[in-house]
Amino acid sequence: MKRIDKNNTEMIFNNQLWTISEASTYLNLTVGTIYNLVYQKAIPFHKKRKRLYFIPREIHNWILEGN
Repeated sequence: MKRIDKNNTEMIFNNQLWTISEASTYLNLTVGTIYNLVYQKAIPFHKKRKRLYFIPREIHNWILEGN
C-alpha cells in the first residue's frame, strides 16, 4: 500500500472526491476493508454508476467521531 507523506496530504485534501484507492491510502486500510465498511454502511460514501467516491472532510470527521 502506498503511503502519503506530509507534502502530499494537503494536495489530497484539496481534491473534492476520493476514489476507493485514495481513501484506502489515507486510512491505511486495504481496498477490501473499505468495501466491507461500505457494505456495512459504516463509512461515509457516495455511489455513482457503480463507482464509489469519498469526500475527504466526511472521512476526516468520521475518524474524529471515533468510528
